[in-house]
Amino acid sequence: MLQTPEVLYSIVVPCYNPPAGWAENLLNHLRGYGLPDHELELVLINDGSKINFTEKDTDYLQQNLLNTQFILLEKNSGKGNAVRRGASAARGKYLIYTDIEHPYTVESVKRVMEALWQGADIAAGSRNERYFSSLPPLRYLVSRSLITFNQFILRLPTPDTQCGLKGMNRRGKEVLFQTTIDGFLFDLEFIRTAHRLKLQVVAVPVELRPEIRLTTHILKNILKETINFIKIIFHGRAHR
Repeated sequence: MLQTPEVLYSIVVPCYNPPAGWAENLLNHLRGYGLPDHELELVLINDGSKINFTEKDTDYLQQNLLNTQFILLEKNSGKGNAVRRGASAARGKYLIYTDIEHPYTVESVKRVMEALWQGADIAAGSRNERYFSSLPPLRYLVSRSLITFNQFILRLPTPDTQCGLKGMNRRGKEVLFQTTIDGFLFDLEFIRTAHRLKLQVVAVPVELRPEIRLTTHILKNILKETINFIKIIFHGRAHR
């Protein structure tokens, strides 16, 4: 009886109202990893998209990738929930999640893969100054303030928790399933919990692709994420 080759990397991609042409763009970047087809799996979560997500897109990816899974969520539930749903279906030895726009370079993803291969439980993307200088003023202020808080108040060894590119082995995946926040701050909850449990978390330098333009969508999420932030702080104190 023939055995199915092991999937080495599962790429988990949450998707909400993606930009036009996203399927072709995503395939191009997955091909750029240079992995044999059987070692790579795409797990795409449609998180309640209303536009630009069609059966034609999913057919295109299925026709060009050996291993694909599509998860449909009827209502938009938030990135944290979408990533956990994708992770629960992923079959790979290692799991990497990134955004549908694939904003970081292929070399950045390869660095995350290499860190996992070398034994990291979690490989967390760490953004450089070029990224932050590209941010609109309000988003820059919020991002820098959170990093400062993580570094000096929470004392996290990897304070850039919100980079949208992270990888993990199976130990890291178990910690991911311990997170409860559905919004963007699940990243902070994830990294803080991993440090508390003494997993090996490695910061991996990443670069933004030159053509990427960052948005100012943070305004509508500030109140909700502030509530999540308070939950993280008090939950952390409960474990001291």
